[in-house]
Amino acid sequence: MIKTNKEIETLFYKTAEALKENGADVIEINDFWKGSYTDISNNTVAGWTMCYAFNNYIKGTTGTIRSFNKLASSSGHIYSLWGYVSDCTDKISSETFKKYDSKKEPYKNAFNKLFKDNELDAIMYPTINSKLTKIGNTSIDSNASNIAPVLGVPSITIPMGEIDGLYYGFDLVGLENSEQTLYDIAISYNEINNTYKLPKEVPNLYEIPKNVDKLVEYYLENKDYTNYKNISRNGIIKEHKQIINSIKDYFKNYSSIENKSERASKLLKQYKNINRKIKIDKHLYLLKTILSFIFGFILLILLIPIKRIKRD
Repeated sequence: MIKTNKEIETLFYKTAEALKENGADVIEINDFWKGSYTDISNNTVAGWTMCYAFNNYIKGTTGTIRSFNKLASSSGHIYSLWGYVSDCTDKISSETFKKYDSKKEPYKNAFNKLFKDNELDAIMYPTINSKLTKIGNTSIDSNASNIAPVLGVPSITIPMGEIDGLYYGFDLVGLENSEQTLYDIAISYNEINNTYKLPKEVPNLYEIPKNVDKLVEYYLENKDYTNYKNISRNGIIKEHKQIINSIKDYFKNYSSIENKSERASKLLKQYKNINRKIKIDKHLYLLKTILSFIFGFILLILLIPIKRIKRD
């Protein structure tokens, strides 16, 4: 596999040691990768699917880049795309799919055997093996694209620390349908190494309006409230459902909505008002129930003497 930069390697082993100290069983495996796996990685259907999806997407946009080949030959990206161009075609047959899948079998069998023989929950490795470079330099080395994307298994990238002010991460990869295991490991590691801070050189690209945050928070606190029992007016129920649907539509179409902050503020006000109405109506319903019970009880007390008088 790709040789790892010494500083990244040191940081990676420090990360593995931290996991060990917190109860994880970590073993080092050096004999998994074979040269044939590189050939398999470079001859899978991944290149075609990326190219095909990009060409379909670009049809609905405007700009100078109108195809995947044009993108690969343009300057400005930091990672070479030429490895995908050879598979770039508009059509691919089911026979080709089968051919690609059959090529992966030895690799996938070895991967599954590695987990079974060593009783593994996940494999970890540096996300990139070379130090980060300036935009325009395409010499980034990574093993990440040779494992999970090729085998169709889940993986997750986790920050492990910084070198020269830039953050580096490690990948966790697991067997099929092992997403929850990877999440659990990531959460556990984040609890012992929650040191990530957004670099000053990379500010937020988008600031979420405060009114949107308030709407999200209030919606999450009240979204499960669908108990319409003890409400006397059907109009309130209808209005509540309409507002809930409006909020859902707002979130679904958020990117295309103009005046996001004003719209969020209006929806939040409507949502709070209808919830207030529901609470008032429930209280009135309860009050009516109590008064009816008291009135019935008083009436019952008054009727009993009348019956006795008639008998006398």
